[in-house]
Amino acid sequence: MCKLAKMEGCEEVAKFLCVLDYYALELQGAVLDRTKTLAYGDDECNFQVMSPERAKEIGFVKSPNAR
Repeated sequence: MCKLAKMEGCEEVAKFLCVLDYYALELQGAVLDRTKTLAYGDDECNFQVMSPERAKEIGFVKSPNAR
């Protein structure tokens, strides 16, 4: 996605698409934990997808650094 956005000259759009991941997964009944994305210039996209039950079980709280 980042490569395509760069080729098309719309790299900023990729950041917004990454934010949409949270909502897309929530609509599917999942929770996303992520603090790094390629779109924001990080060296990797680190993510963990879990069920709401698992998130509650481990006391998951969305990071203030979430991307």
